[in-house]
Amino acid sequence: MKPHTNTYVIGNEFGIKYDAILGRNFFEDKQSIINYCDQQLIMGDVVVKFDPKPYKISSENCMLNLKARSQNIVKLPTKSMGHGLISKKELIPGIHLADSLIKEMNGKCITSIVNTLEEDITLDPPQVLLEAADDSEEAMTLIHTAVPVEVAGRLSRLRE
Repeated sequence: MKPHTNTYVIGNEFGIKYDAILGRNFFEDKQSIINYCDQQLIMGDVVVKFDPKPYKISSENCMLNLKARSQNIVKLPTKSMGHGLISKKELIPGIHLADSLIKEMNGKCITSIVNTLEEDITLDPPQVLLEAADDSEEAMTLIHTAVPVEVAGRLSRLRE
């Protein structure tokens, strides 16, 4: 026989001065989804973001699902701070990390990974190190405007 407990959800205007703890079993009973990768709790149509802790780098590794023959925008972990450069790199045969000028935010950076293979791949997200970049506005404008954009042959160039 399971013990029975009453659960109450109240707002801040109720005047209770203490935090409460809701356990995993509560959320499972309510058919909620605790999504650690996206740092959110989903209860029906309600999505609640976790309280961000910018000083803390998440150790929770979420798998990357890369579709066959596609470019994927991904969020990768980093311990680097500020703006920086990520150099092109083949992570595993057929999977390429693209050159990127990015800004670290809360221990993560957004960049691109290209899957040139004929099948979908799942892998652990690699931790990236950012090479130092001049963060002055003038230098950033120069970097962004000095690189020609080439649409044709992007996948074949990544294989080089």
